[in-house]
Amino acid sequence: MICREMEERIALHVSGDLETGAAAEVDEHLARCLACRTLAAELKANRESMIGLPVGEIREADYAELRARLDESRRRERALRRWALAAAVSAAVLGGSALVRFLDPARHPAPAAARVETPAPVERAVRVPAPPPMTVARKPAAPRKTPEAGEPLVVKIVTDDPDIVIVWLVD
Repeated sequence: MICREMEERIALHVSGDLETGAAAEVDEHLARCLACRTLAAELKANRESMIGLPVGEIREADYAELRARLDESRRRERALRRWALAAAVSAAVLGGSALVRFLDPARHPAPAAARVETPAPVERAVRVPAPPPMTVARKPAAPRKTPEAGEPLVVKIVTDDPDIVIVWLVD
């Protein structure tokens, strides 16, 4: 079995891209682990077989065609995302409006057994007895004196509250 944490380091070590201290650690691990030594041998064989392959150049026309295909692919992907977003928003709006309509109490009245109806108010004529006639206890009137000409008429009203006395002066 290959040690997962050493796999990337072994590949860098085989290509000569690992620092000296880390390369020493990988060499120590390879001395102890047969699976990792096998992996290192396979990576070296692959690297050596690829070194002998001829290196070709990409023509400008091929590069332009590849670039155009990538751009078209990106445009399609963006358009697909826009349509997906529009569909998601539409679904949310439709779902929300359906939920509002479903939860509308006017569309779904309460069941008859649970419905409580209050009777309509009945107007009845109620006879209210007339209040008893008010009786005013009067003190015996003091002898009235008639005002003389030019003298003002004074009217004094006494209430139940001894602190309140109303006095009218009439010319």
